[in-house]
Amino acid sequence: MREFVSTPARSIDFGEQSIDEMIAVEREQLHLQQSKPSIYSSVVSKHARDKWQEYQWMNRERVRHFQVRDQGLVTIDRPGRAIHVQSIVKKLNTLPGRRFRLNDFSLMSYRGVAVSRGGAPLQYLCAFQDGVCPEWDKISLDDHGLPKRVTQRGWRTTLMMIHDMGFLTEKELYSLFGHPWGEGGSAWRRAMWEFRNHRLWDGQENQEYWRMKVRENF
Repeated sequence: MREFVSTPARSIDFGEQSIDEMIAVEREQLHLQQSKPSIYSSVVSKHARDKWQEYQWMNRERVRHFQVRDQGLVTIDRPGRAIHVQSIVKKLNTLPGRRFRLNDFSLMSYRGVAVSRGGAPLQYLCAFQDGVCPEWDKISLDDHGLPKRVTQRGWRTTLMMIHDMGFLTEKELYSLFGHPWGEGGSAWRRAMWEFRNHRLWDGQENQEYWRMKVRENF
């Protein structure tokens, strides 16, 4: 008769880590999520640091398709010309047939601008950043790498909105404020080209916008 020799129970190998070590790492990751210290702090182990970086990378990859176009460009400080909002409106008022006026007050660091055509009542358009305006926008990102809020509003963006409403032409913009040369103005130049050629992106929403726009013209 064959004899069976009992052997002591063998522990399961979790990647050369014991249960206590795995629990300690999970607790450390929970502490990271709650307190969010620097991942390069001396109190953070290399294993927890690698896991945290992997978690952040996966978190961003899952929502990458929600990022805005040219996000890498609009999240950095781009060199440009800073102009006071009063000077911008003064230049706009040199155009014939239109009278631009700023609001007498600012709200959350923004100051509204209105326009009157041929003596008609003022019509609100949009808002400039109050005081000295930077040339380009800058947005901040959340933990997922998605746009959170606009930290600074560039004056070219506001002028583009006024242009899209039909109160400015592209030629007038360039004659008053010049061309946006350099890498910083690449997104602005492309947006103006798309508007000029009725090719605002390739999304369904923009295609529907231009379909209705053509219908209104007739």
